Amino acid sequence: MNLETSERCAYCDSEMLSVSFGDVEHIKPKSKFPDEVVKWSNLTLACQRCNNAKLDYYSDVESILNPYIDDPLDHLIFAGDLIYHKPGSVMGYTTVSQLKLSRLELVAARRRRLDLIATQLRNIEVAPNCEIASTLREMLLDDYKSGEFRNSVRSILSMHGFPATELDDSPVIV
Repeated sequence: MNLETSERCAYCDSEMLSVSFGDVEHIKPKSKFPDEVVKWSNLTLACQRCNNAKLDYYSDVESILNPYIDDPLDHLIFAGDLIYHKPGSVMGYTTVSQLKLSRLELVAARRRRLDLIATQLRNIEVAPNCEIASTLREMLLDDYKSGEFRNSVRSILSMHGFPATELDDSPVIV
């Protein structure tokens, strides 16, 4: 599970293993789907906050994004440190509200991450030559691919002209 989520929460995309063990999360709650308790496709890694917010929630009509099946970009809008549901997306609305993806601590953590990205972008802009700018750009892309809050970072990088082809080669969860 750590490999699938890159040691981040499958729902909020926060790095957590440096301060917490993380929770084994049952995508379909074990109380409602006892036959899927140990089914690998039903297990993921989640932070305690998201796991507790979700608890035993499950609905066929108003479902939460499945981090392995659903593309968050189909249902969510990443606007800086905020996450909104796309108009008309019940799944997006349910995911944001049920998991509390706009909780203050999470927004503040995203803001800190995006401030670091902004500094890296500024360093690329003021680099003394193309070779240094290219190296800084590669470092930024590596940071994006391995760091937390990838969809939020992705939205900023897209606005700064990074082509989708550079941003799409690693799976991005919520």
